[in-house]
Amino acid sequence: MPADNTTAPEVDDDGQCSVPGMYLAGEVAGTPLVKLGLNQGWERAAAILHGVSLHDDDDVYDLIIVGGGPAGLGALARAHQMNAKVLLLEAERIAQTVERMYKGKLLFAEPLDARNQTPWWFEECRREELLAKWRQQLDDSDYEVHEGEKLVGVTGKSGAFVV
Repeated sequence: MPADNTTAPEVDDDGQCSVPGMYLAGEVAGTPLVKLGLNQGWERAAAILHGVSLHDDDDVYDLIIVGGGPAGLGALARAHQMNAKVLLLEAERIAQTVERMYKGKLLFAEPLDARNQTPWWFEECRREELLAKWRQQLDDSDYEVHEGEKLVGVTGKSGAFVV
């Protein structure tokens, strides 16, 4: 993202950025609504993993998700459902953007005609309710999530990135 943070990075119709094999979803790709971010992450993970041979190696992930916002959580759930070995890295805490909102902030489940495709709970609510529900869902899951781990570099090429 540019230093002034005014423009979203360019992505193609599939969400791939200028680095082949690297995809963007959610707010970083210009989709700031919670429900749309959840769905976009869900769809991106399905598209990325479609037709891919999954790994058996303990040291290799099929998908590494950077960022635990709605899109990251949606991608995590979809990849897990597809039996992929998936890791989510979050520099701070899951849903940190929501956590930073003022106490009592009302979150609208817009657009109303879009259905949440993911298993993550979301309906019109206060910020605190969403954070509590998502934390409970995360605690009840066997998702591999590393909070407080910031991505510091990526090397390699499409299909063989080292994080």
